[in-house]
Order: sequence, then structure tokens, then C-alpha cells
Amino acid sequence: MKQGCPLSPLLFSLYAVDVNEVAEGVQGAATGMPGFCVTHMLYADDLTLTANDHTALQTMLDRLYVYAKRKHLIIIITAKSEVVHFNSFGPNVPVLHVGGVPLVHKECFKYLGMMFHKRMSMAKSSEHAASTAGG
Repeated sequence: MKQGCPLSPLLFSLYAVDVNEVAEGVQGAATGMPGFCVTHMLYADDLTLTANDHTALQTMLDRLYVYAKRKHLIIIITAKSEVVHFNSFGPNVPVLHVGGVPLVHKECFKYLGMMFHKRMSMAKSSEHAASTAGG
């Protein structure tokens, strides 16, 4: 199926209805709300995994790879498959993989019109999005 096909979101939702299992028992990323962490964000056919610890994120990536194989899906590593290490400094950031393929490190990523930069927290990113939307 081609990128942008109108059936893509429907087919993705049928296959990914139980994608939550990749995050079972994993500590997600802190959001600024006490006790509330996010492991993943799913919209249409886009999936974003989040965690404060790189081993937790690698666990979810490994589970996602097994999940996709079980569903007879192929994860294609593209320029859109990226890793942002928030608050990371220096060259010693861990490399994360999907099916043995390393993911590219980026300074920021855009999700549903909201920019997430590695030097900003999720709370600051949402504040930035709210201020931009208002005017």
C-alpha cells in the first residue's frame, strides 16, 4: 500500500488495536503531572514511544518488533523513525535499534503539530504549542 493511501489509517487501526501490549509494565516518560507517565502516543498510523530510561524504550522497541512480526507486519525504518534523547548532553547517548537496525538521533521531532526539542520538557513543549496556537 502506498504512503498516504486513504485505507492506511483504517488498516493500521485494525492491526494495531492491541499495540498497548508493547508498553505493559514499562515506566513511561514523566509528563509534569504527578504520577502520570506516557509510554506511547498513537494517532491514525503514527506511533510514538516515550520513556525516561533508554532501556525501557529499547524494551518497547523490541516488543514492537516481535508484535509486528506476529501480525505479519513489516517495520520500515525511514527518515521518520527517529530518537530524541531529551536533556541529553555529549556524545555518549545510547543507540536504540528496531530489529537490529539503529535509529537516527535527532534534536527534535514534530508530533501532531507540536514540536518536541531535546532541550525542552514535555510541559514546556505543550506551553509552547498553546502559546503558538493562541496567536
